[in-house]
Amino acid sequence: MPAAMRKNIHHDSEHGIGEVVYDEINKINLVKSIGGKAFHTLRVLDVAEIMMEADDLRVMDFMKRKVIAQKPGNEFTKEERDIIRAACLLHDIYSGGTEDEFNPKRRGMDSYHPHYHRSELSSLCRLISLDEWELLLDCIENHMWKWDKHKDPIKFHDIKSTASVEEAHKFANRYRMVKIVELSDLIASRQIRE
Repeated sequence: MPAAMRKNIHHDSEHGIGEVVYDEINKINLVKSIGGKAFHTLRVLDVAEIMMEADDLRVMDFMKRKVIAQKPGNEFTKEERDIIRAACLLHDIYSGGTEDEFNPKRRGMDSYHPHYHRSELSSLCRLISLDEWELLLDCIENHMWKWDKHKDPIKFHDIKSTASVEEAHKFANRYRMVKIVELSDLIASRQIRE
């Protein structure tokens, strides 16, 4: 699938339709070319990795071969980084709706696409803790931020409603994770000067 149906929305490489063929001999689907949505998803993941690097406690040399210092204090846990990565990989899987086939006549994405994951992928919730599952869904469901017509996004200023320093810290960390997914998606979708 393409990442967007309108040409002014995403990077040029994200408008193509990929091709998958079935290999009768090996009884598997083979990807002959990836579509625009796959390019977009990989870009989102790449941008998120860069953003997470900024909060990694390790300071690498310019060749990224060895750690030259450590600056702890803002780093995510391994599980939190994996939740961000999973959210980046899953965020747009329903942008064309929940049907199996791509409809080339579609005029735009399904505006409800960030919210299908909760029901469509509910069987996966057994693989991680309930808190991690909800955090993953928060990252996915908030990725459209102010452009989501179906949900108010998480807002930084809501931190003032927390009852304790511990709650504020938990909220701030959740907010940072959601913002990494949202901003990675936004940046990846732009036609940045080349």
